[in-house]
Amino acid sequence: MFDLLAWGPGALWLSNTFGPSLAGLVRIDSATFAPTKFDLLQLHAGSEFAVDVVSERLVYSDYPALFDADSLQAYERGERRSDSWSST
Repeated sequence: MFDLLAWGPGALWLSNTFGPSLAGLVRIDSATFAPTKFDLLQLHAGSEFAVDVVSERLVYSDYPALFDADSLQAYERGERRSDSWSST
């Protein structure tokens, strides 16, 4: 499902989600109405992300949800990883 994400300089941005996870982005040029699709399924971005529409960069976190003390301790021991990523 596509949702309006943001207006940027010369473009409209839509997000495509699959459940709570970001699956892709679409940039629609406001002068030509030409769409540019970005497939982001391999990123596992989850629901915590931001798009800077001026620089056209995506930032997300896959920091694990910690629902109990055991999960936090496993993360602190290095048994669970978290990465952050920014497009260039």
